[in-house]
Amino acid sequence: MTMMRGKAGTLVPRAMMALVAAMVMTHGMFGAAPAAAYEVAPMRMTLVPANGQNAATVSVNNSDSIPLRLEINVLKRSVARDGTQSLTPADDDFIVFPPQVEVPANTSQSIRFQYVGQPIAENGLAYVVQIAQVPVRPPGFSGVIFAYNFGVAVYLDPPRATARPVVVSATHAG
Repeated sequence: MTMMRGKAGTLVPRAMMALVAAMVMTHGMFGAAPAAAYEVAPMRMTLVPANGQNAATVSVNNSDSIPLRLEINVLKRSVARDGTQSLTPADDDFIVFPPQVEVPANTSQSIRFQYVGQPIAENGLAYVVQIAQVPVRPPGFSGVIFAYNFGVAVYLDPPRATARPVVVSATHAG
C-alpha cells in the first residue's frame, strides 16, 4: 500500500487521498444540494393510554430560507432476543395530523399523533414516529440532493399499579 503524508504529517493511503480528491472535484463539477436545515423536538416521549395520555405533539422548526416538505409515518419497533431491531408500518395504531406538510421557510409546524390501537400489554410497546424530508429537485438541477429523516422514539407504557390505602378501622389510644 502506497502512503502519502497528509496535512498534519500523518500517513494517509494514496487511494484514500484519491477518493477524497475525486469527491471534491465531483462536487465542484456536478454540484450537490444540501438538505434544508430543520430540527425536531422532542426526540423521545412516553405515553400511557390507559391514563388518558394517548396523544402528543412534535414540533418541527425549519430554519432554512426555503420551504421544507415532510412526510410522517409511524413504525412499530420490535427488538429480538439477539438484539436485532425491526420496524414495521403501524398505520392502524396511530392517527397522524398532518401526514404530509410543507413547512414555510423560517417557521415551525406542530405534528400531532394519537394512539388508537389495542390496549397496552404489561410489557408496553415501542414505536418510531418517522419525520422524513421529501427531496425536491430544483428545475435544471443535476446533482445529488441530501434529505434527512428523524425518528422520534415513542414508548407506550401499561398502567402501573398504584397504592390506594383504605382505613378499615381506627382506634383511639389515649
